[in-house]
Parts: sequence; C-alpha cells; structure tokens
Amino acid sequence: TMNSSTSNLTKEEARVYAQDVISYANRLSRGVQRVMAVGGCSENDISFFLTTNTLLAAYEHTPEVDDKCKVFHESGGSITWLTAPEGVNDGSDWIFTGNNRIRDIGSYLHGTGNELVAFLPAVDNRVCEQINQILNITKSGDPIPLDDADLSTDLFTGEYSTSISRAIYNPSAAYVGKSSACFKTETIDGSIPSGDVYYFYHVLVAR
Repeated sequence: TMNSSTSNLTKEEARVYAQDVISYANRLSRGVQRVMAVGGCSENDISFFLTTNTLLAAYEHTPEVDDKCKVFHESGGSITWLTAPEGVNDGSDWIFTGNNRIRDIGSYLHGTGNELVAFLPAVDNRVCEQINQILNITKSGDPIPLDDADLSTDLFTGEYSTSISRAIYNPSAAYVGKSSACFKTETIDGSIPSGDVYYFYHVLVAR
C-alpha cells in the first residue's frame, strides 16, 4: 500500500537515490527524443509498450505502432526498462500518462495542453526533498510542495485526453514552470484519497 511514512534514510542515501531517479528520468527523455527525431514518430505514436514485460504490455496502442516508435525497444528509443531502486519508493512502477498538464509548460490549455509525463509514485519523503534540492525547486528545510488539485494515472496509449486534463498546479508551488519536480498530492484520478503521497514527475513531451 502507498504510504509516505517518515523515512529512515540518511541524507546521503536519499541524495544518491534522488540522483538515480533524476538520471533515469533524463534517460527516458532521451528515448522519447530518439523515437521522435530518429524514428520520425509523432507525439501520439510514442509507445511504452514492450511484449516481454507484463507491466509495459498494458501500454499497447490500437493499432500497435512500429517498433521504431517504442521507447523501450532496441529498434526505437533503446532504453532499458528499470524499476525504481529499492528504498526510493514503495515499489510502485513508473507511470506514463498524457492526461496531465503543468502550469507554464507548453500551452496549459485544457486537453490540448496535456503533457506526456512520467510519474514515479509513492516516493520516500527524504528522497523527494533531495530531488527538489538537486533541481533547485526548494532549499533545505523547505516543505515539499503540495498540489492543490489532482493528478491522473491513466496509461498513455496514443491519446492525450481532451476530457481529462489534470492540472499539476499550485499558485504558490515552487514547481510552476518546472519540467521535473517532486510534490505531494492528496487525491488521484478524480477524488481517490492518496494518503498524502509524494510523486515525482518528469515532462517527456511539453505540449
């Protein structure tokens, strides 16, 4: 179950984990850039599908796209799928979604302004703090920013929803206009209470 119980990681351990998360997020971005630039794939044809992986099998497009458009395929983005290192979060896997938009990234219009986002759910609170310090979102001792709305975890299979367009936004939040950050959300997918869970987000395609 997701929880955000107080961490027992040292600051140094948390910082190493934070660097791991940011590093992998940047690798995911390179994979997306590769399928678009080299593969000539549109933002709708970007695929996280991989037949050999039960988790990624849920990302199948209809109809399925060419292998050159698949981020985790050797003929496409050529990125190796990795789960988060033990200790970073509660074991939840990365989520790729096109149903969220971030203030001052892209257009921010409902639906058409949805970004392609990678989320890592249920991040350890100390790792979350270190991520934000490395990214210059917050300073040591600052609280983790709170999202004042909601987020969608619907899997991206080629559609940027026009009906679901969750705003990752808080007027006072330090992550406004930032392509990566760690924040706290109280609800997900409309109104499901998340129990104050920390999420890392990373924009893969700004729209």
